Amino acid sequence: MKIHQLRIGRTKVPALPWIAAALGLNVVAVIVTMAVNVPLNNAIKAADDPSHIRDIAHVRQQFQSASAWSHCAPHRWSRIVRTMNAI
Repeated sequence: MKIHQLRIGRTKVPALPWIAAALGLNVVAVIVTMAVNVPLNNAIKAADDPSHIRDIAHVRQQFQSASAWSHCAPHRWSRIVRTMNAI
C-alpha cells in the first residue's frame, strides 16, 4: 500500500492528517449548522407572516433571545465568520 504524501515547499508530509483535519472541520460545520442555524430558521418560520403579527417588537425580542449569537453585534459576527473562512 502506497502512502500518499503532500508536497509543501520542498518537503513531503503525509496526507492522512490533513484529510482527517478537513473531515473533522466539515463535521464541525454540519454540527454548528444543525445546532445554531436550523433553530434560528425555525424561529423565523414560527413568527408567521409579518402582516399578521400584532407586536413585531415582541417577536423580534424573542428571536434575538433565542439566538446563541445575540450577544455579538452583527458587524462582529460577520467579521468572525469572514476571519474563520479566510483561515
